[in-house]
Parts: sequence; C-alpha cells; structure tokens
Amino acid sequence: MLKLPATFWSGVVTFIVTLFINTGISYYSGDQGLATIGRPIMLDGKVVLPLALENFSGKSISGLLLQVPEEVGAASVVRDAPVQITSVSDQAGNLTRSIRIDGIEPKTRTNLFVVLRDVTEVPLVRIINADEVGFMFADGVPESKLHRAVTYGLVVAGIYTVIAVALGYYFNKIIQSLHKRLDEAKENSTRLHENSDKLRKELDDLKMMQSKIRILLLSRISDYSKELEFWRNAIKELLVRRGAPASTSDELIKCVTRALKTFGTRRGSDDFDAIVFAAGVLKDAENKARSVEEADR
Repeated sequence: MLKLPATFWSGVVTFIVTLFINTGISYYSGDQGLATIGRPIMLDGKVVLPLALENFSGKSISGLLLQVPEEVGAASVVRDAPVQITSVSDQAGNLTRSIRIDGIEPKTRTNLFVVLRDVTEVPLVRIINADEVGFMFADGVPESKLHRAVTYGLVVAGIYTVIAVALGYYFNKIIQSLHKRLDEAKENSTRLHENSDKLRKELDDLKMMQSKIRILLLSRISDYSKELEFWRNAIKELLVRRGAPASTSDELIKCVTRALKTFGTRRGSDDFDAIVFAAGVLKDAENKARSVEEADR
C-alpha cells in the first residue's frame, strides 16, 4: 500500500475541517438576503425585467430601495407575493426614481417584474441600499445561500490548506534536519566513546609494561646488590684474616663507595620493597583489565 506523507494527510484534514467551519459560518452569519436581476423578457412589445428577492433570515425585511426609470411607478411593478411597493417622493437622479419595497416575508423568495419601455432602461434598474438592509445584489441567475456558503467555504478552505501544507512541509524539513544532526551527533559521541575506551586500554597496557620493566630492572639491581654485598663481606673477611682490624676493612669499603659514588648499592632492602610494591601494582592492573574484558563480553 502506498504510504503518503503526514503533510498530505494534514492538508486533507485541514481542508475538510476548514470547509465545514467556514461554510457554517457563512451560511448562518452571512447576508440576510439576495437580490438578483434576471435577463429582460419581451412581452407584448414591452420589456419585462424579473427581480428575485430571497429573504434568508427568520424575520420580515422592509425598506429595500429599488432604482427604476423615471416613468416607472409602483403600479408598473408586478409581484407574486404580498409585499408593499410604494413610490419614494425624492428622485434618485434625473432619469431615475426610487420605489420602496416592504414586508418581504422570512424564508421566502419573492419575484418582482418591472415593466420597461425598452432594453436601454435595463441598466437603470438596481438596488440602492442592499448593504444597509443586509442584502447581496447580483446580476444573472439567482444563487442559493447554501451554494454561496459552500463556494465561500471552498475558497477559504483552499487558501488555509495551501498555507497549512506549506508550513507543514517547511517545519517537517526542519524537523528532519534536526533529527539528522542528532543522529550524526550520536554517531560522533559513540565514535569518541570507542576511541576513549581504546586509548584507556592502551594507557593501561603501557602502565602494565612500565611496571613489568620496573620489576625486571629492580630484580636485576637487587641481584647485583646481593652479589656486591657478598664480595664486600668476602673482602672484609680476607682482610681480617690477613691481620687487618675490622674497622680498617669497613673504612676501606667506604672509601671505595665514596670514590665510585655508588651509595645506592647499600640500600638493598629498599629495592626489594620497591619490587614488592611494583608487583602489587602490576597485579591490580592485570585484574582490572581482566574485569573490563569480561564485562564487555
């Protein structure tokens, strides 16, 4: 099954919701009525101009002013509903006059027919105060309130949908970019962690190698010190046997030490303690490394 992006479904939902909301608002809070002038009809040599008045509200509407040619009076306007039509005393212009329409019944459509002399007078017929009484004036075929509300809802919903889809696409791109950067940061963090573990292991290995070398060197120094101590004692014993005092043999050994500056050779016990300490450190390091390897497994 084709997987559509979330932005598409968001646009569909936005369009549907916005369509219903705006259609409802336009239908219930729009114009109170609609006045539509139709096409003129030739009848018995005269021109009859149809005018449809549709009251959408729940109350009667009065005071609608219709501009007509000067010779047209209230008697020249035929209606199919009981509305009141009266001529207004003041003139709307040099060639026109106004007639007043009252009592347009609620939720009904009233058809008026204005009798004119010829088609040249058709442009003179129009509603003067449509906005004041809440009417919408249009030329042509009458349009129902529901149809106008749906049309308005479609236009507004389309505009909102385009904006919502564009913003959704833009923010989706930003979120994807942030996710990509987050994944890259995680990969870099993992790589650095692995490098850190590797360097830590190498450092531990170097410490272990250093401890081993130190133990080896200290062991050899300890052996040399023991051998040197043996020869010191042998020389002292030989001198004593030859009749030299013990103090003289000791002084001789000290002179040799001062001459060669080998004072460190007289601390054999310290070297042995250092060997024991280094061996303990090495053992602890090996145990720690072994524990880390077992934990990684």
